[in-house]
Amino acid sequence: MAKTVKLLKCNNFFIYPKKPFNFQGTFFKPSHFPSKLVVYDNGNLIQGIRIDGDLFGLIISDASTKRTSRIRIRAYSLSGISKEIESKIKDELMVRYNLDIDISDFGKRFKSDEILAESLKKWEGMRPSTAYSLYGFLMVATVLQNATVGRSIKMIDSLLQNYGVKLVFQGKEVFEIWDPKDMEKITEEELRNLRIGYRAKIIKKISHAFASGEIDEKELREIKDKEIVAHKLRSLYGVGPQSVSYILFEVFHFYDALNYLSPWERKIISMLLFGKKTVSAERIIAFAKRRWGQWCMLAIHYLFEDLFWRSKREQIAWLEEEIRK
Repeated sequence: MAKTVKLLKCNNFFIYPKKPFNFQGTFFKPSHFPSKLVVYDNGNLIQGIRIDGDLFGLIISDASTKRTSRIRIRAYSLSGISKEIESKIKDELMVRYNLDIDISDFGKRFKSDEILAESLKKWEGMRPSTAYSLYGFLMVATVLQNATVGRSIKMIDSLLQNYGVKLVFQGKEVFEIWDPKDMEKITEEELRNLRIGYRAKIIKKISHAFASGEIDEKELREIKDKEIVAHKLRSLYGVGPQSVSYILFEVFHFYDALNYLSPWERKIISMLLFGKKTVSAERIIAFAKRRWGQWCMLAIHYLFEDLFWRSKREQIAWLEEEIRK
């Protein structure tokens, strides 16, 4: 069963993202898969994070003023946080949430684009982001393979309940993913007993790649060539083009990482761009690359997230039909 860790000591500090910055759009992604790894509560994002093998609970909130973009971090720990660890948490969040990049040129260039202008006006400063480490992202991507959202939620919940860590702090509960080295001790048969099927082998293989050092997220972050990163990701057992596409954009923040669309995404983006569901992925990708160039995936992201935000306020029948499938 999941280990429970109560974190009682709180340290407060701030992060200053580059302008333009949109807190809500960057930290709250309604299109993303829901899991117990991230909790949204009254405008706060609550998550765990592992730094140098130690676990911390974070409550992240917007503390911006008219003049300054600012994020408040309340970091909970067992015995307090040194300045060195505080700095490492800041650095990790800056990378995961893409906070140190100036994307002002994107807004300036497309503020009059008839397709993008409305979404851009509402969400300017929104970044592609993830609460997860690369390993955590891959674990979530694995349970999403060939399964409905409901089935995927059951699988990740079962894995977290058995191998994750439950962090308890400030009256909140959130899970952090298991360490890949700990997964080395679990047999494939044990995983299959959780009714996750062939994904058990994928989890074991990927975990070994991280535990052995074959894959190192920090090393991959230093590589600026998208194709080299993609090749390394594809070398992992069970990682297909859809997962690679998500990771290149959300984890490594390549804004032009638009080479693959899953069937359900294709239908949604077809409606957004052409008003019909039958447009091919090849046509969509070619259109986006011609229109938005080096920003093509970021542009699609703005349209996609704006649609899902609208769906929280109003009924969009054709979107609900796709989500239910």
